[in-house]
Amino acid sequence: MKRIFLSLIVFLIPVIFLSQGISKPPMIQPPPAGEEEGAPPLPPEEREKARIFLAYKMKERLKLTEEQTVKVLEILKEGDEFRIKHREKMAELRRKCYDLLKNEKATDAEFKKMVEEMKKMRMEGEAKMDDTENKLLSILTPKQQLEWILFKKELQRGERHNPPHQGRRASE
Repeated sequence: MKRIFLSLIVFLIPVIFLSQGISKPPMIQPPPAGEEEGAPPLPPEEREKARIFLAYKMKERLKLTEEQTVKVLEILKEGDEFRIKHREKMAELRRKCYDLLKNEKATDAEFKKMVEEMKKMRMEGEAKMDDTENKLLSILTPKQQLEWILFKKELQRGERHNPPHQGRRASE
């Protein structure tokens, strides 16, 4: 009798806990305004300072001429302006996606169309990034191009001091 009672308790406890945990799936909610892309974009004057700082660091590291530095600033500004507009368009498109997901009458065709729009927007952003990179490379000498590729990777990783080729062994 004890065995049956214990078996019944062992069986019922997980069933009770699981049944209380089962509920209606949560509604898909968009992130709060301004949180779609992580940190909000910098104000225009801060973006300008960041571009100038990057151009200065590139001038220093790549040994750019004055003419190259001016051109780098133009290219960076153009890319930055595109990113700001693109980010706004993507945020609006994501809001439309959340609205579509909430619509219980939405069709597969509507979902498919939205997926295609999202893919298209992502590809536009990537194409512009590639274009910006190609414009930068086009004004650099081959040695500067190689230096830029390495420098850019260090920036992406957050390596600000002692890049691998300056004072450290590459294996570190």
